[in-house]
Amino acid sequence: MTNPTSSDKQNPQQIIARLEAAEAGGREFDAAIGAACRVLPDSRESWMEHEDWGFAPYSEYKLGQVALTHFDGRVGAHWAAPHFTTSIDAALTLVPEGWIWTLAMVGGRAEARLLAGDTISKCELAYAPTPALALCIAALKARQPPPENASPNRTEESAADDRDWKADYWQKLDDAIKLSGQLEATSEALAKALDDKDERDKTIAHLAEAIARYSR
Repeated sequence: MTNPTSSDKQNPQQIIARLEAAEAGGREFDAAIGAACRVLPDSRESWMEHEDWGFAPYSEYKLGQVALTHFDGRVGAHWAAPHFTTSIDAALTLVPEGWIWTLAMVGGRAEARLLAGDTISKCELAYAPTPALALCIAALKARQPPPENASPNRTEESAADDRDWKADYWQKLDDAIKLSGQLEATSEALAKALDDKDERDKTIAHLAEAIARYSR
């Protein structure tokens, strides 16, 4: 029994490109992500964790399935992939352990930002129509291995540049938090001064967007 999806759609870079072009999540995307990230079901058996198994999207019976594959392409066990691209909770399971995540709405689009722990040695940023999609894109980027030509040894100069960047990031974040508080207080004062509900809502929405832009 065979029906695994072609390998190009399982390539993480290909999946990221498809997600970045998507307007909404879907079960085909969920299966591709589950296969690329080798996500096993919660009710898995110990034999399913063997490293020799391949993973592939599988749609013989129902869209959104992930299957274990043999070396000759035959399909073994298969199961429903989590709803990564439509559920924030499911998308968060893709975030690498120890990474910090944030979500925001910027200009009508969702922004997902992932930081590699307290050291902020790596940052991934993604935009998409929905928070779940944005998280999936950022998480897939974060899970990618470093380039093959990347040097394992950091020079003192590059380490110093990295420290400067981190200090600048935290300063900007602190400034944004302070400005956010000021803008929120201003929006409340303006809201009280406006009797028209529509105008009040527009004012609050405009200021919220300003906060988001400044925080980027």
